[in-house]
Amino acid sequence: MEKKCSKCNVVRDVREFNKAKESKDGLRGECKMCRKEINRIYKQANKERLSKYNLEYKNTNKERLSKYNFEYKNTNKESIAKQRKEYTEANREKLLIIYKDYREANNEKVLKATKKWRESNKDKASEYNNNYVKSRRKSDNLFRLKLSVRNAVVRYLVNGKSKGTPKILGLDYKEFQDYLEIEYIEGMHLDHIVPLSWANNDEEVYILNHYSNFQIITAEENLDKKDTYCKSENLKKVLDNHNNLTKLNQIIERNSDKIK
Repeated sequence: MEKKCSKCNVVRDVREFNKAKESKDGLRGECKMCRKEINRIYKQANKERLSKYNLEYKNTNKERLSKYNFEYKNTNKESIAKQRKEYTEANREKLLIIYKDYREANNEKVLKATKKWRESNKDKASEYNNNYVKSRRKSDNLFRLKLSVRNAVVRYLVNGKSKGTPKILGLDYKEFQDYLEIEYIEGMHLDHIVPLSWANNDEEVYILNHYSNFQIITAEENLDKKDTYCKSENLKKVLDNHNNLTKLNQIIERNSDKIK
């Protein structure tokens, strides 16, 4: 069945019209598209009045609305979760921008709320964090690289890390990924060309965690090499790019018998 819209005069399927008990055919005179536009224009023209009315209505019916919302959420948990998931997937980029802007404007508030939630939900927070890290490690090579670098940097430090990892590296993580040239995929190992075990103190650990001293090798190569020696063929790249050759050469000269 079809019907002519009283607004746009287009003949449409009856399914394109909202129901209206008061009309003879049980349908509104204007189609859904026209009704939507009429509502939009009305809301725009009466923004202040509608806002005031809504606020008054909510304040007057606070208890009833709260009860209704509670019952509705409990009755429609699955459909609400599905709608949220679909909306989030369809608007991911938009939501990320909104969240980023909100966090920048309310950084202290967000940090305080996050800390409070984590303290009250330690088990949930731990489980969420573990699942998040596992999932992201599999799908995000740059994230996997970040974790590995952080672990590598703190491994031999006695007094803990005193500055951020990118500052120690001398590059941000994306620049470091580009420098390595080889994609850091699952199963590959991030290796120090000059072994970290050659460092005698925290200062030397920092020296050996400069970006120029890293390479990506296979698990088999790393198991064979361990931290017992350094290949002379790989040293040139380190020496060409390192920012503290004086200290680096002291470490190398002290372990010259372990260079192959």
